[in-house]
Formats: sequence, C-alpha cells, structure tokens
Amino acid sequence: MGCWLGWWQVQSLSSLDIHVSGYCMAHCWSSVFCCVQRLVPEPRTFNIVMNACNAAAQYSSCVAVHSRMASQKVPPTVGTYNAVILAHCKMDQLSTAQQLFNEMQQQGCQPTHTTFITLLQSAEQHGQAQIAVSLLEQMQTMSLRLTPQCYAAAIGACAAAGQLVTARKLLADMLASSKAGMAAPAHIIMQLQDKCCDWQGAYRTYLKLLASGVRPDSQTTATAIEALWGAGNVSSCLLALQVFEGACQQGVFRLSVSVQAADTAVEFSLPVAGACMALIGLWRLLAELKGRVARDGAKILRNSVVVLLGDGQTTVPQLHPAMVQWCAVPGVPFTVDGSSVIQVKLTAPAPELARWLLSDQSLLMCPVMPAAAELEGLQETLMQDAETATLSKCRQQLLEATEMERILTQSANTLPLQYLQTRASLWQQLQAACAKLQPNAPELPHAAFVLLDQAAAAGLVDTAATDPSDGSSSVPHAWLLAACVVLASQAAAARAPAVSGGPISTATAVLSEADVANQFGAKVDDVLLGVGRVRERCPAACRGPIASAYTLVGVYLEALLAGQMERKVPPASLVGEALALSGHASSHLSSLSMPASQLAAVLLVAGRQSRGLHPVWPKALVVLTGMLSPVGSAQQQFLQELVSKAATLRHS
Repeated sequence: MGCWLGWWQVQSLSSLDIHVSGYCMAHCWSSVFCCVQRLVPEPRTFNIVMNACNAAAQYSSCVAVHSRMASQKVPPTVGTYNAVILAHCKMDQLSTAQQLFNEMQQQGCQPTHTTFITLLQSAEQHGQAQIAVSLLEQMQTMSLRLTPQCYAAAIGACAAAGQLVTARKLLADMLASSKAGMAAPAHIIMQLQDKCCDWQGAYRTYLKLLASGVRPDSQTTATAIEALWGAGNVSSCLLALQVFEGACQQGVFRLSVSVQAADTAVEFSLPVAGACMALIGLWRLLAELKGRVARDGAKILRNSVVVLLGDGQTTVPQLHPAMVQWCAVPGVPFTVDGSSVIQVKLTAPAPELARWLLSDQSLLMCPVMPAAAELEGLQETLMQDAETATLSKCRQQLLEATEMERILTQSANTLPLQYLQTRASLWQQLQAACAKLQPNAPELPHAAFVLLDQAAAAGLVDTAATDPSDGSSSVPHAWLLAACVVLASQAAAARAPAVSGGPISTATAVLSEADVANQFGAKVDDVLLGVGRVRERCPAACRGPIASAYTLVGVYLEALLAGQMERKVPPASLVGEALALSGHASSHLSSLSMPASQLAAVLLVAGRQSRGLHPVWPKALVVLTGMLSPVGSAQQQFLQELVSKAATLRHS
C-alpha cells in the first residue's frame, strides 16, 4: 500500500483502521496523522497508531496522538493507557507514567500484566525500589500472576538502589513461589542472584543443575562465571576458573585456531558469552602462548595475532568496555578494532606480543591463575566458609574505623587556608620521617596525617607561634608533626592485636617521644605538650581507630584475599598500586571532600583499572561497604589522575 493514498479515500472507520495500519507499517507518518486529524476515529484506530509509533521509537508522536485523542473526547481504553504509559517510560518520564497509571484506574480501566511490566522495567532502569515493590504488591492485590519477568524487574530496581536485603527477599519469594520459581530457567535465577550480590547462591544453583544431570549451556556457564568472578575475591575467582575448566572439558567452550592467508596472522576465536568469561579465556590463551613462545620462539605467531571474542551473533554485555580497559594498560600490545558489541577483535604485532609475554609485565595481569589440575582439588566448602569469616571480620573493622568518619570529615572541611597551602609539604615531611622511624609500618604517616588535619581544624596550627609553652593554644609545625606521629604510633600499637594477620604491615611497637622528637628536631617536653593539646582539642580522633584511606584499602584488600587458604596471591594482582596511590592522594585537595572509606574505594578502583581488572569495583566490596559504585561524576577527574599516577608508580 503506497503513501499516495489520501485520507479522503477512506469510506468507513473499519477501512480507516486498515489504511492506518498500512501507513504505520510503511512508516508513512504524514498520512497517518492526516487521517487522525481529519476524522474522529474510534479508540481502536488511535491505539493502532500509538502502538505503531512506539514500535518505531516515535514516542513523542505517541504522546501527541494521545493528546489528540483526548481533545476529541474519544474514550481511552486499556490499550490506550498501555501505549501512552510505555511512551512516557521510554522517554524517562516515570512520574508522568505513574500519573497515567493512577488515571486509568480512576477511569475504570483495569491495569493488565503489560501495564505492570512496563512500569516495573522503568522502575528498574531508574533504580526506583519503592515504586517497584509497590507495583508488585498491587499485582498481588489484583490477583495478577507474578511472573519471573516481574520479579526480575523489581529485584533489579532494588539492587540498583542498593537495597540488597529487599532484593534478596524478593528473590526468595520468587523461588518459594512454585509457579514463578519453576518457570525461571537456571541462568535467569543466577542472573538475579548476581544482581543481589549473592555469588555463593549462584554457584549453588549451578551445582544443583549439574547434580540434576543437565549439561549447562554456554549462557548458563557464562552466567555462573560472571557471578563468581564479579565477586572479585580469591575463593570466588578460583571457583569461576573451575567452572570455566569444566566447560572446556565438556565441550561447552571451544577455542578454534586458524592461520590467515599467506601466513600473515594467527587467528584465535573464543566464543565467550560474558566479559569475565572472555578475560579468563584470554588469560588461559596467553598463558599457553607464553609457554609455546618460550619453547619454540616468536615465529609461531607469524606476523600478528588476532583474537576474536564472542560468537558474532549475540550481544555480550560489558565485553567491549572491559577489553578497551584491558588494552589501555601500559605495555599490553593488543588494540581493540572497531566497537562491535557482539564480537570484539583484538590485534597485536607478533614481535611486541612475544616480548611482552616473556617479560615480567604480564605476570600480574590475572588475580588468580593456577594450573587446571590444581582446580580439581578445590575444597569449596572450606573456601566459602573462610570467605564468609573474612568478610565478617572486615565488616567489623570497617564499622569500627568509620564510626567517627562523619565527624572527622566535617572537621576536615573547615581547614584554614594557611594550612591548606602548606599541607602537601607537611605530608612529605611526615612520610619521610616515618619511613626512618618505622620503615615496616607504611600506615603510620597516613594515620598521623589524619590527626594533623584534625589538629589544624581545631586551630592548633599557627606558624607564627614559636614556643609551645607560651600559653597560646597553638604549637609550631615541628612539635605538632611529632605529636601526631606519637599519637598515631600509640593508636596503631593498641590496635595491632585486633588486626594481626592482615594483608598490610601493622606497627606493634610504640615509638618513644625522644626518638620522634629527635627525628623532627624538637624538644621532648615540647612534643609531650603537643600530644596533650592534640588529645584535649581532638578527643574523638585520638580515641581511634584512625580511619586513614591507606588502612581501609588494606581492609578492602583483605576482603578480596578471602578464601586464598594456603595460596599466596600477590596483593598487586588484586588492587594494583592502590596502597601506593594513597600516599599520592593524601595531600590532594580532592581527597578532603571524601570520607576515608570512599577515598579508599576510589584508590582501589584506580588501582584495578590501571591493571585492566574487571570489574573495577567487585561485588564483594559492594556487600562490605554498601557502595554500589564509589566513583561519581564529581570524582571522575580525580580517578583519571590516579590511574595515570598508578602507571607511573608501576614502572618506577
């Protein structure tokens, strides 16, 4: 049916519906609107046009047709409301969609399953947990069936809002419902468990599937790997590798190799179904190539190496950005060709790849990569019990360390301008002095610096003062620096038994006031006087524990090392240069506006991003800290500075 047919050829409303449908299919919108404007069609005709507009992503046109319908006083139907609610949801106008949802009930139109799923999916997209839960309750009141799709959207909304407890409760309700639970395939259940940060639950679902005799397909395997590897801690990463190896043995995942014409390139194809699965497959491939190059030389790589990730048919979420991040790591010889979301092509010149594989730079690219045979002997229960115990211990440490964060952060925001101008140089003095006083306690200058900020906020910094015994409330910098080091040393020694066995060194011996005074060129009596005044003016900070970003990076690192058992995983392979970056960030003005827990999280994200690790903010830390993402738009520039600095630190 051509677009030349005019509205005047329409003889009846029934034929109008036919013509309008044809115009919509042909995307002849001018003819469609001509028909609607010149006649007063029945509701069905308007609904046809509105649905066609939505199908063509012409959402504003759908809203315009609805307005025309209202102006002509054509009574709306359930289909009318469903169409216009969908249009507003697609335009991110959830509040308007909610108003229409209320209006349709006032007009006597009963919402359908389609109405609810449209609003639920929009609530998920916007992280509107309260709206999503309310919609589920209304569906139950109306005796509408709660399908896995409905539960999935509501769970996603709660997870996106950081309400993991509510999300897990909804998931438990879904699984307890015989209809919804039985209707959901295993990979959907695991995806929802992953959204709830329940990677152990996802692994149990995978094991139940294996025990039932069903061979998991590529999608199910990838979902289990995404949940486990996304947790980021050692025990879960090992289980992800175990699942990957099992998939290889069962033929679910097969690597294919071909040599391009004229021996110009070797091409490897990895039909992965997830970003984490892609990284594991890539690391396994590179480990194999490293051994082959060491034995047979670079000639086996021909002129270049091409790696294709994905099956070329199905979209793989997060695959392209994960590979772009990995290839951006200094030294990595691969580049990403194109921006496809269904298959990512990596290319590397053979000579550069051979040099990189045989160098030390490639050793820490993967957090955990034991031999395949070692994975068969994993004791899952012991590992997961150790993981749970470690996370519980880290959670307690984090609660104790951040108890005073609100007060300390507020104080740091009132630092005098004169102090801010000298803050960077004072940090360097503290760092240099502490390195000589207690070289095996790298956290000491960070804790002392926190105290120094609190002392400055309390008005104890005054460069004009020359004698701490002159009766004024201020002390010179030398005595103040020494006093802060003494107090930090005492706090660290008092806390040492509670944090023993952690991934970073903790000072156990209290520094003497005489040694500290000598290091700063001060008198012992003056240092003691300074200690007394800091305790008097900053009692909360002195009570400890002192929540420095460096200390909290150590807590996060310990959480990621959970489940390593007898295996010794290099910390840098989990957090990169995050610990070293804390020294760079300590005197940075951007760090003043952040609580220590968030600053430590940003440092960890920077460290992982600089190593190409995915995800940069593991779910184990989401559960530990309650932060879905520590990096907002305000921290993006600071993060990029840290990533660049991390590369410099690594090469130095």
